[in-house]
Amino acid sequence: MKKTRIYTVYGNNQECFPVAEHFVWMAAIFGPAWALWHGMWRHALMLGAGWGLLMVLFAGVQAADNVRILVALAYMVLTGFQANDWRRGELVRQGHVFLCIVVAPAR
Repeated sequence: MKKTRIYTVYGNNQECFPVAEHFVWMAAIFGPAWALWHGMWRHALMLGAGWGLLMVLFAGVQAADNVRILVALAYMVLTGFQANDWRRGELVRQGHVFLCIVVAPAR
């Protein structure tokens, strides 16, 4: 059985951008770098600032190591689940419109 994915497609008159509906591992692991790769510098700044805020918070609070790891993993998981939603929002902000939903095995 072939694995299929759901894509939302945004575009303008010249090109279209399919954005998959799934967890983005690269965004979870490399948040700000992933955002810059996709041209979302505002999101890269927010992700970097959020991570920096966590590090400052961790330095000031005497929490157990497992609590720090759990909070950092929660931040990464949230980033992975929200990443493609941020891409869609950025495409709309750039003037692209929603075209359709596609179910396909690949882009």
